[in-house]
Amino acid sequence: MIRTLYKAVFVVALWLQFPAIAGAENYKLPEYEAKALFLFNFTRFVQWPPDAFSSPEATINICIAGDDPFDSSLDFVKTRLVNNRGVKIKLLEWPADTRNCHVLFVSSSEETRMLKILSTVLRQPLLTVSDINRFALKGGVIEMYVHDNRVRFRINTSAAMKHRLNIGSHLLELSEIITGEAQ
Repeated sequence: MIRTLYKAVFVVALWLQFPAIAGAENYKLPEYEAKALFLFNFTRFVQWPPDAFSSPEATINICIAGDDPFDSSLDFVKTRLVNNRGVKIKLLEWPADTRNCHVLFVSSSEETRMLKILSTVLRQPLLTVSDINRFALKGGVIEMYVHDNRVRFRINTSAAMKHRLNIGSHLLELSEIITGEAQ
């Protein structure tokens, strides 16, 4: 019952990003539009330590390492606020300075460098997200994947702790939990 309620709240939050789909029963978002919504909504359900931001007004920076698979799907975040903070998207070429990033999406174009990227950002207050297979098992915080034509996600709680992130319980309820030590 509680899990269903949390799921409904999360889905409604996604629909609020694109009101046009709220009344469409059979509407299906393209994969990366759906993943863009999830990526943005993760910021709403994660708490960073206070030292992750330079000031109370600092933006939440979503950084993309590698090729941008989202195209313009993340453009909507430019007008959104999360906990009274604006949101910016930054494209990074690796190796990159991630000190001003709060979310790091590791594109599949960086699969061969994934372990190097994860070891470089380890212990930074940074939410690492990817759709690379086994990303969460390799030490990433959130791995998005498609199952039964729906975007799902895994959360590595050990990796989240190493990054000093507090993942909201409602987000954990909707995910597959990975509890092993982040590699």
